[in-house]
Amino acid sequence: TPPTAEAIARAGLGTALARDGRFRDARLALDEAVDFCRTHGADKALNLALSSRVVVAMNLGDDEAQCDADMEESIAVAARIGNLRNIGGKLILAGERQRKRGNLEQARSLYLDAHDRLQRVDAAAAGIAAINLVLTCLAQGDVPAATHWLATAEPALDNEVFHDLLEIQRFALNLMNGEPAEAYWHAHEKLRQDWDLAWILEVAGRAALDGPNDKMARLALQRAALIWRSQGDTDRSTALHRLLGVIDSGTLPMDLSAIHVRKRDDGDSA
Repeated sequence: TPPTAEAIARAGLGTALARDGRFRDARLALDEAVDFCRTHGADKALNLALSSRVVVAMNLGDDEAQCDADMEESIAVAARIGNLRNIGGKLILAGERQRKRGNLEQARSLYLDAHDRLQRVDAAAAGIAAINLVLTCLAQGDVPAATHWLATAEPALDNEVFHDLLEIQRFALNLMNGEPAEAYWHAHEKLRQDWDLAWILEVAGRAALDGPNDKMARLALQRAALIWRSQGDTDRSTALHRLLGVIDSGTLPMDLSAIHVRKRDDGDSA
Protein backbone atom coordinates (compact mmCIF):
# COMPACT_ATOMS: atom_id res chain seq x y z
CA THR A 1 0.00 0.00 0.00
CA PRO A 2 1.41 3.45 -0.91
CA PRO A 3 2.36 5.47 2.20
CA THR A 4 -0.22 8.19 1.50
CA ALA A 5 -3.08 5.70 1.21
CA GLU A 6 -1.97 3.87 4.35
CA ALA A 7 -1.66 7.17 6.23
CA ILE A 8 -5.23 8.10 5.26
CA ALA A 9 -6.45 4.64 6.30
CA ARG A 10 -4.72 4.86 9.69
CA ALA A 11 -6.03 8.36 10.39
CA GLY A 12 -9.49 7.32 9.22
CA LEU A 13 -9.55 4.31 11.54
CA GLY A 14 -8.65 6.40 14.58
CA THR A 15 -11.22 9.03 13.64
CA ALA A 16 -13.94 6.39 13.17
CA LEU A 17 -13.19 4.90 16.58
CA ALA A 18 -13.44 8.36 18.14
CA ARG A 19 -16.78 9.03 16.46
CA ASP A 20 -18.00 5.71 17.84
CA GLY A 21 -17.08 6.85 21.35
CA ARG A 22 -14.25 4.29 21.71
CA PHE A 23 -11.82 6.95 22.84
CA ARG A 24 -9.11 4.76 24.36
CA ASP A 25 -8.93 2.55 21.28
CA ALA A 26 -8.98 5.70 19.17
CA ARG A 27 -6.09 7.19 21.12
CA LEU A 28 -3.87 4.16 20.43
CA ALA A 29 -4.78 4.13 16.74
CA LEU A 30 -4.23 7.87 16.38
CA ASP A 31 -0.88 7.81 18.15
CA GLU A 32 0.31 5.30 15.57
CA ALA A 33 -1.30 7.28 12.75
CA VAL A 34 0.38 10.54 13.78
CA ASP A 35 3.80 8.87 13.92
CA PHE A 36 3.28 7.22 10.53
CA CYS A 37 2.04 10.45 8.90
CA ARG A 38 4.98 12.45 10.23
CA THR A 39 7.45 9.84 9.02
CA HIS A 40 6.00 9.78 5.51
CA GLY A 41 5.15 13.47 5.17
CA ALA A 42 1.43 12.76 4.69
CA ASP A 43 0.12 16.19 5.68
CA LYS A 44 -3.54 15.71 4.79
CA ALA A 45 -3.78 12.52 6.85
CA LEU A 46 -1.72 14.11 9.63
CA ASN A 47 -4.15 17.03 9.67
CA LEU A 48 -7.05 14.61 10.29
CA ALA A 49 -5.18 12.48 12.82
CA LEU A 50 -4.08 15.45 14.94
CA SER A 51 -7.57 16.98 14.96
CA SER A 52 -9.10 13.68 16.00
CA ARG A 53 -6.47 13.20 18.70
CA VAL A 54 -7.39 16.59 20.16
CA VAL A 55 -11.06 15.55 20.32
CA VAL A 56 -10.09 12.27 21.98
CA ALA A 57 -7.91 14.08 24.52
CA MET A 58 -10.75 16.46 25.35
CA ASN A 59 -13.04 13.50 26.05
CA LEU A 60 -10.47 11.54 28.06
CA GLY A 61 -9.09 14.52 29.97
CA ASP A 62 -5.60 13.67 28.75
CA ASP A 63 -2.38 15.66 29.07
CA GLU A 64 -3.37 19.30 28.53
CA ALA A 65 0.09 20.30 27.28
CA GLN A 66 0.15 17.54 24.67
CA CYS A 67 -3.37 18.44 23.59
CA ASP A 68 -2.36 22.08 23.15
CA ALA A 69 0.70 21.02 21.16
CA ASP A 70 -1.46 18.85 18.89
CA MET A 71 -3.83 21.77 18.37
CA GLU A 72 -1.03 24.14 17.40
CA GLU A 73 0.54 21.59 15.06
CA SER A 74 -2.78 20.79 13.41
CA ILE A 75 -3.41 24.48 12.69
CA ALA A 76 0.11 24.77 11.23
CA VAL A 77 -0.44 21.70 9.04
CA ALA A 78 -3.79 23.03 7.82
CA ALA A 79 -2.10 26.31 6.92
CA ARG A 80 0.66 24.43 5.13
CA ILE A 81 -1.81 22.63 2.89
CA GLY A 82 -3.83 25.83 2.38
CA ASN A 83 -7.12 24.65 3.86
CA LEU A 84 -8.79 27.83 5.17
CA ARG A 85 -12.00 26.07 6.13
CA ASN A 86 -10.07 23.53 8.13
CA ILE A 87 -8.11 26.23 9.93
CA GLY A 88 -11.38 27.86 10.91
CA GLY A 89 -12.72 24.58 12.24
CA LYS A 90 -9.62 24.06 14.32
CA LEU A 91 -9.89 27.57 15.75
CA ILE A 92 -13.45 26.74 16.80
CA LEU A 93 -12.19 23.59 18.50
CA ALA A 94 -9.43 25.59 20.21
CA GLY A 95 -12.06 28.07 21.36
CA GLU A 96 -14.13 25.26 22.83
CA ARG A 97 -11.12 24.05 24.80
CA GLN A 98 -10.59 27.52 26.24
CA ARG A 99 -14.30 27.95 27.01
CA LYS A 100 -14.38 24.67 28.91
CA ARG A 101 -11.35 25.84 30.89
CA GLY A 102 -13.19 29.04 31.78
CA ASN A 103 -10.90 31.23 29.67
CA LEU A 104 -13.77 33.10 28.07
CA GLU A 105 -11.84 36.04 26.62
CA GLN A 106 -9.41 33.70 24.87
CA ALA A 107 -12.29 31.57 23.63
CA ARG A 108 -14.05 34.65 22.26
CA SER A 109 -10.91 35.77 20.43
CA LEU A 110 -10.48 32.33 18.83
CA TYR A 111 -14.13 32.18 17.76
CA LEU A 112 -13.89 35.67 16.26
CA ASP A 113 -10.78 34.67 14.31
CA ALA A 114 -12.57 31.53 13.09
CA HIS A 115 -15.64 33.52 12.01
CA ASP A 116 -13.51 36.05 10.14
CA ARG A 117 -11.74 33.30 8.20
CA LEU A 118 -14.78 31.14 7.57
CA GLN A 119 -17.20 33.80 6.37
CA ARG A 120 -15.04 34.09 3.24
CA VAL A 121 -15.18 30.40 2.39
CA ASP A 122 -18.10 28.68 4.14
CA ALA A 123 -21.15 30.52 5.46
CA ALA A 124 -22.47 27.52 7.42
CA ALA A 125 -19.13 26.93 9.14
CA ALA A 126 -19.00 30.65 9.98
CA GLY A 127 -22.44 30.16 11.53
CA ILE A 128 -20.98 27.51 13.84
CA ALA A 129 -18.39 30.03 14.99
CA ALA A 130 -21.21 32.53 15.55
CA ILE A 131 -23.28 30.22 17.78
CA ASN A 132 -20.18 29.54 19.86
CA LEU A 133 -19.80 33.29 20.19
CA VAL A 134 -23.37 33.42 21.49
CA LEU A 135 -22.48 30.90 24.21
CA THR A 136 -19.34 32.75 25.19
CA CYS A 137 -20.91 36.21 25.21
CA LEU A 138 -23.81 34.95 27.32
CA ALA A 139 -21.34 33.56 29.86
CA GLN A 140 -19.59 36.92 29.93
CA GLY A 141 -22.91 38.68 30.52
CA ASP A 142 -22.55 40.53 27.22
CA VAL A 143 -26.16 40.20 26.11
CA PRO A 144 -25.98 42.79 23.27
CA ALA A 145 -23.06 40.91 21.68
CA ALA A 146 -24.85 37.57 22.16
CA THR A 147 -27.92 39.06 20.45
CA HIS A 148 -25.77 40.22 17.53
CA TRP A 149 -24.13 36.83 17.06
CA LEU A 150 -27.40 34.93 17.27
CA ALA A 151 -28.81 37.19 14.55
CA THR A 152 -25.67 36.45 12.53
CA ALA A 153 -25.94 32.68 13.05
CA GLU A 154 -29.64 32.26 12.26
CA PRO A 155 -29.55 32.95 8.48
CA ALA A 156 -26.31 30.97 8.07
CA LEU A 157 -27.78 27.92 9.82
CA ASP A 158 -31.35 28.13 8.54
CA ASN A 159 -32.05 24.40 8.33
CA GLU A 160 -33.50 21.60 10.46
CA VAL A 161 -30.09 20.36 11.60
CA PHE A 162 -29.46 23.49 13.66
CA HIS A 163 -33.05 24.49 14.45
CA ASP A 164 -33.15 23.18 18.03
CA LEU A 165 -29.68 24.49 18.83
CA LEU A 166 -30.70 27.97 17.72
CA GLU A 167 -33.95 27.65 19.68
CA ILE A 168 -32.15 26.83 22.94
CA GLN A 169 -29.85 29.79 22.40
CA ARG A 170 -32.89 32.00 21.85
CA PHE A 171 -34.35 30.55 25.06
CA ALA A 172 -31.19 31.44 26.98
CA LEU A 173 -31.02 34.93 25.52
CA ASN A 174 -34.66 35.70 26.25
CA LEU A 175 -34.31 34.23 29.73
CA MET A 176 -31.46 36.60 30.54
CA ASN A 177 -33.19 39.55 28.87
CA GLY A 178 -36.39 39.05 30.86
CA GLU A 179 -38.30 38.41 27.63
CA PRO A 180 -40.77 35.53 27.05
CA ALA A 181 -38.79 32.29 26.86
CA GLU A 182 -41.36 29.50 27.35
CA ALA A 183 -41.92 28.93 23.63
CA TYR A 184 -38.30 27.87 23.18
CA TRP A 185 -37.98 25.66 26.26
CA HIS A 186 -38.85 22.31 24.68
CA ALA A 187 -35.93 22.53 22.25
CA HIS A 188 -33.69 21.15 25.01
CA GLU A 189 -35.45 17.78 24.82
CA LYS A 190 -34.34 17.24 21.22
CA LEU A 191 -30.70 18.09 21.81
CA ARG A 192 -27.91 15.84 23.03
CA GLN A 193 -27.88 15.99 26.82
CA ASP A 194 -24.25 16.99 27.04
CA TRP A 195 -21.76 19.49 28.48
CA ASP A 196 -22.75 22.33 26.15
CA LEU A 197 -26.47 22.06 26.90
CA ALA A 198 -25.91 21.90 30.66
CA TRP A 199 -23.52 24.83 30.39
CA ILE A 200 -25.86 27.19 28.53
CA LEU A 201 -28.82 26.27 30.75
CA GLU A 202 -26.78 26.92 33.88
CA VAL A 203 -25.33 30.21 32.60
CA ALA A 204 -28.75 31.56 31.60
CA GLY A 205 -30.56 30.13 34.61
CA ARG A 206 -28.17 31.64 37.15
CA ALA A 207 -28.35 35.03 35.45
CA ALA A 208 -32.15 35.03 35.38
CA LEU A 209 -32.85 33.94 38.97
CA ASP A 210 -35.10 36.34 40.89
CA GLY A 211 -35.89 38.24 37.69
CA PRO A 212 -39.01 38.27 35.46
CA ASN A 213 -38.18 34.75 34.26
CA ASP A 214 -37.41 33.28 37.67
CA LYS A 215 -39.67 30.24 37.23
CA MET A 216 -38.17 29.32 33.87
CA ALA A 217 -34.69 29.98 35.26
CA ARG A 218 -35.31 27.39 37.97
CA LEU A 219 -36.48 24.86 35.39
CA ALA A 220 -33.34 25.50 33.35
CA LEU A 221 -31.15 24.97 36.43
CA GLN A 222 -33.00 21.80 37.37
CA ARG A 223 -32.42 20.39 33.89
CA ALA A 224 -28.76 21.46 33.96
CA ALA A 225 -28.29 19.67 37.29
CA LEU A 226 -29.71 16.45 35.86
CA ILE A 227 -27.46 16.66 32.80
CA TRP A 228 -24.37 17.37 34.88
CA ARG A 229 -25.16 14.31 36.96
CA SER A 230 -25.63 12.17 33.84
CA GLN A 231 -22.24 13.41 32.64
CA GLY A 232 -20.61 12.34 35.91
CA ASP A 233 -20.08 15.89 37.21
CA THR A 234 -21.70 15.40 40.60
CA ASP A 235 -20.06 18.50 42.06
CA ARG A 236 -21.81 20.84 39.63
CA SER A 237 -25.06 18.92 39.91
CA THR A 238 -24.99 19.08 43.71
CA ALA A 239 -24.11 22.77 43.68
CA LEU A 240 -27.16 23.55 41.55
CA HIS A 241 -29.46 21.44 43.71
CA ARG A 242 -28.20 23.29 46.76
CA LEU A 243 -28.76 26.59 45.00
CA LEU A 244 -32.34 25.58 44.29
CA GLY A 245 -32.90 24.18 47.76
CA VAL A 246 -33.43 20.65 46.49
CA ILE A 247 -32.34 18.28 49.26
CA ASP A 248 -32.78 14.97 47.44
CA SER A 249 -30.78 15.34 44.24
CA GLY A 250 -32.21 12.08 42.95
CA THR A 251 -35.77 13.42 42.86
CA LEU A 252 -37.03 14.93 39.64
CA PRO A 253 -38.70 18.28 40.45
CA MET A 254 -42.47 18.04 40.01
CA ASP A 255 -42.81 21.08 37.76
CA LEU A 256 -40.15 19.78 35.35
CA SER A 257 -41.84 16.37 35.28
CA ALA A 258 -45.15 18.01 34.45
CA ILE A 259 -43.61 19.80 31.50
CA HIS A 260 -42.45 16.46 30.08
CA VAL A 261 -45.94 15.00 30.50
CA ARG A 262 -47.50 17.91 28.62
CA LYS A 263 -44.91 17.53 25.90
CA ARG A 264 -45.78 13.86 25.33
CA ASP A 265 -49.52 14.60 25.48
CA ASP A 266 -49.02 17.06 22.63
CA GLY A 267 -47.70 14.22 20.53
CA ASP A 268 -44.12 15.48 20.32
CA SER A 269 -41.01 13.50 21.10
CA ALA A 270 -39.75 13.49 24.67
